Amino acid sequence: MSKLRAVSLFSNCGAGDVGYREAGFRFDVMAELDPRRLDVCLLNHPGAEGVPGDLRKTWQTVIKNTAPARESAPCPAVRMPTLPRHELCAIGHGQS
Repeated sequence: MSKLRAVSLFSNCGAGDVGYREAGFRFDVMAELDPRRLDVCLLNHPGAEGVPGDLRKTWQTVIKNTAPARESAPCPAVRMPTLPRHELCAIGHGQS
């Protein structure tokens, strides 16, 4: 089973996210104001990308670095906006 992908904001040292990791989440991005805490956080979450700094200034970097986590085929309502809702629901439930 593939791990669920996640982003951690206000990560601190990453200890608060360890339980999520053990529950099957994989953190792609860890964002933390203090670079020293972020260094410890990345030791606790190898493979995650760290974004240091104030989120009011770094939020665009966080979003850019999570793009791979958001990439997937759009839902049927986005792909086929002209279909009636009942047909979209049927497609969403594998009844195409």
